[in-house]
Amino acid sequence: MRFSLSRYAALALLTACTPPTAEQSETGTAAIIAQVESQTDAAWKAAEQVNVTALFEDLIEGEDALFVNQGGLHRSRDSILAATHRAVPFIERQAVEVTERHTHVLSPTAAVLSERGVQQAWLKNGAPLQSPYARTLVYTWQNGRWRIVHGHQSLPPQAP
Repeated sequence: MRFSLSRYAALALLTACTPPTAEQSETGTAAIIAQVESQTDAAWKAAEQVNVTALFEDLIEGEDALFVNQGGLHRSRDSILAATHRAVPFIERQAVEVTERHTHVLSPTAAVLSERGVQQAWLKNGAPLQSPYARTLVYTWQNGRWRIVHGHQSLPPQAP
């Protein structure tokens, strides 16, 4: 099943406007935030080790996925894995510094994480690269774990 961007937006709006249930207590919300942020941190650790498989472990598989990376649209986990694997032979190591993070629990089964930071990469030829980033991930609880159904990463606008 393939969802359009407007369906994702409608789903997010509907979910955000639904009042929390008794199950979604402050403790439950804090636990969801901790799980989602822990998984996100694990993905960054994988990126630092240039482990592409672990980096994208939490991405949903199949046609329900939608990922945008620096303007490139990927409609499947396989697509973003293939694009990333093309760059891996040139990268020695990476470092990520998260400078700002906000995680919002929309429901007991949906959360959104937005963050900004700086990514650094050292190429195998010794050349360093550094780039700011802005990223948003939409997580959903599926089959007993948090999965990313939508992700968007790009360069943030520069301050005037």
